[in-house]
Amino acid sequence: MDPWQIASPSETVRVKLRDEVAVEHTIAGWALIPTRQETFDPAWREVRPAGAVWESQRVPVPHGNEAILSWNVPPEVQPGLAFEMSGQVRGRWSGWTRVGEWGEAPAPGVDDPLLRREVDTVVWDAHVDELRVRVRTATGEHLKLDRLVLAFPAAAPKESIALPTTFNQELPFRSQRTEDESIGDRICGATCVAMALAPRVPNVTAEAIAKAAYDPVHDIYGNWARLAAAASQHGAVAWVQRLASLDDVFARLVAGYHIICSVAFENGKLTGAPVQNTSGHLVLIRGWNKKGDVVCNDPAFTDSRGDGVVYRRSEFERLWLTHGGAAIILRWE
Repeated sequence: MDPWQIASPSETVRVKLRDEVAVEHTIAGWALIPTRQETFDPAWREVRPAGAVWESQRVPVPHGNEAILSWNVPPEVQPGLAFEMSGQVRGRWSGWTRVGEWGEAPAPGVDDPLLRREVDTVVWDAHVDELRVRVRTATGEHLKLDRLVLAFPAAAPKESIALPTTFNQELPFRSQRTEDESIGDRICGATCVAMALAPRVPNVTAEAIAKAAYDPVHDIYGNWARLAAAASQHGAVAWVQRLASLDDVFARLVAGYHIICSVAFENGKLTGAPVQNTSGHLVLIRGWNKKGDVVCNDPAFTDSRGDGVVYRRSEFERLWLTHGGAAIILRWE
């Protein structure tokens, strides 16, 4: 199977980034989109007066009515990027919808109504058969983009995954509350990325990640795709994916990945959490204990209680999956 092709949610496959085997077990559909040897050359496709344009191959939609696009970018300064998507319905392609930006992106056009951007996620109501991704730059300069990943809703695995009795990644704890007070309550995701990067990049700060990941369109620091892109600038391979269960998360932890999950809850539904309500909060998953409960670094704590805090699996998994089962996944090459 080519590494960019859709993996069937009902079969056991090898998840590949480039040519390296990462995890082997049942997964949901996702696509690693080829980027012509990972170098975007404006001359390869076409140059228009508004700037360079690159279009992906067609990507079949395996199931569902939404997708998440994430990207990795090298650390060097480069032109701003606009990410756009188009969908095919019964043989006809829609126009383009802006789904993301990086840097000083080209001015947006008029979005096609078929696809709707909802912060991190692209959704649609009609039955979409295929998608394409387009990347535009306003300058026409030679451009490098390390990878594009298009993730679809998770499907429940049909096979159980054999896991150790316990597992715990040793990752340093940081509190989002000790960073810049003006943004401290808004950078849970950036703090989680900084914790995940810390073993390899010890001097990286949550403030630096937050600055890179800031989404000016929605005025947030927690855009999942932008957090993945910010992590990639420090040498990590990072992408966003929806997973079907905590076993999917745990299998990736054993394989050496770092996993950041987004949960939402109210009225104290997550026992032991430092906040009573949240419409979206990111935590770094480290492993699990003998009961199967989740061991996390939760940056919302102001002290060491957030270092390896344990949440009940039944509560955490339900709240995470209800919030979409989204995970920001990082690994090192």
